[in-house]
Amino acid sequence: MAQNPLAVRLLDLYPLEQLRQYFDLPTGTKAQVIEAILGSRDGGEVDAFIITHHLTTKHHVHLHRCSDVTVRDLPEGLLDDGRLLASDPARTSRSWFYLLDLPYVVYLADPLEKKAVDYLWPVHVTCGRNSLELRFTIMEKNLAAQYEPGRVIRSIKDLDEAMVEILVFDSLGLSDVHPEDLNEGVKALWDEGLIDAPAVQFKKARATTRQVMDGNYLVKRDDPSLYDDLRDKPLLATTFKWMGDSIGLDHFTVDPTKGIVSFRTFSHLDQGAAYVVREIRRRNG
Repeated sequence: MAQNPLAVRLLDLYPLEQLRQYFDLPTGTKAQVIEAILGSRDGGEVDAFIITHHLTTKHHVHLHRCSDVTVRDLPEGLLDDGRLLASDPARTSRSWFYLLDLPYVVYLADPLEKKAVDYLWPVHVTCGRNSLELRFTIMEKNLAAQYEPGRVIRSIKDLDEAMVEILVFDSLGLSDVHPEDLNEGVKALWDEGLIDAPAVQFKKARATTRQVMDGNYLVKRDDPSLYDDLRDKPLLATTFKWMGDSIGLDHFTVDPTKGIVSFRTFSHLDQGAAYVVREIRRRNG
């Protein structure tokens, strides 16, 4: 039986090991596991997996502060495009989980063609009285791999994270929304030796500086003078390696001044990415 290509592309965003464990399937290729899931499980089971395992995908987390939200007055829905899978009210926050429609337009050569390729984009939003968190699965698709070499001229998607943020801000009617400054939390983790940086970007009085260490060197461990110089400077996009006990995650990127944490590898459920964000925020004052 032919599989729904949208559903196949959606499940492909999630790690193979999590798919196998959740649906209790034997070893196989990712394509085989996805085929088995879509051929034997109902939509409710698949939706439950997609929601609960969102943090295991490769994703970006955007953290914001806002002013005096009345949680009970927040709307049940936020966005018009796509499907709302869950809208969960809690005492101190409300969350929404969407599968947004994300069409790509692909321009091809030899012969000249224009094709549409559709994806479902998992997006999770949580709003509290003074905070807003948006989690976006990374949707940077290598569409060239789906065609003969040299055929793809370019591909364009109709929606991006900045556009979704604006739609969310408007739907919630939030005032004084600004990125959460994560410098305190990130520097506390760094000071404790739980993370270290092979590459760091920071703001000086009149310039932005990027420092990339050679080979396997790390800033705090191998260049203490540079590390001391960074203590009172705002950090920008910086790559960190996890140095503590294993959490199933080797590295990640943080732009503390913009409040964005990026995970470009798959993660374990309730560990890895989820753990890193919790620990940064717990130390962030």
